[in-house]
Amino acid sequence: LNLAALAQQMGYLDATCALRMDSVDAQRARLEFVLDAGNRWIVQSCSWSTEGSGLNTNRLEFDASQLVGEPFDVRQLESIRSSIARSFRNSGYPSVQASHVAFVADTIGQVETKEVALTVELLPFDYTNEGAPIPHQLTRFGDVDWTCQERTNGNVPCIEDKVVAFLLAVDSGMLFNERVLQDTYRRLSNVPGISRVEMPGNLRDHGEGKVLYDVDVELELNERIDLTAEAQMIRSDARYGPIGSVGFRNNNLRGKADAFELAL
Repeated sequence: LNLAALAQQMGYLDATCALRMDSVDAQRARLEFVLDAGNRWIVQSCSWSTEGSGLNTNRLEFDASQLVGEPFDVRQLESIRSSIARSFRNSGYPSVQASHVAFVADTIGQVETKEVALTVELLPFDYTNEGAPIPHQLTRFGDVDWTCQERTNGNVPCIEDKVVAFLLAVDSGMLFNERVLQDTYRRLSNVPGISRVEMPGNLRDHGEGKVLYDVDVELELNERIDLTAEAQMIRSDARYGPIGSVGFRNNNLRGKADAFELAL
């Protein structure tokens, strides 16, 4: 069953697998799996179905026509599902997940030609109790705030406002973009003086059909000074003996002239 299912996922929809068993020898059985894959099915057409979703396919980089003429490969379609959802999240729709993208394959009457008619369905965000679709809504960034947790070794000033403002790629009022959030997280994480970055967000109904996504950037700083000590024994063809080292590191924001190490 697994062999036949794997073949069908690769586009061999007529695949069958049989088991032959030879138990002539005493207390020994010989098994042979016979897989008949048949011909591979090809995508004949690919169309969109967006009713009730509130989504516009003109914002996508993906072109459904590029699947026409290609083998019907379920694994490739799974990858495309994630890509389509990610593209919508980068275009102002944070509520779109891979589960909102579905592929419907129609093979009725196509046994002779081995062709599949594909439909890409974009599903609504949810449904009401009466079954009416709730569409995805275009979203913009709302309030963008940041906080800094003080170090535990005293009242040390946090990062300057202008430094954080330079590192933040998110701006209030801009169209929601998941890629911008990832870029902001990467920038802040690369600062030597920051040990952890958290960026929780929440959707907020602004009224008049407008939805905002508020972002709260939470920063936790490293201890400003790190001291390390190490001792080891070296034995090689060129040298033999103990090595002791002491290291000093200043976790400043700029990352310049921040380390010193002495070894003997």
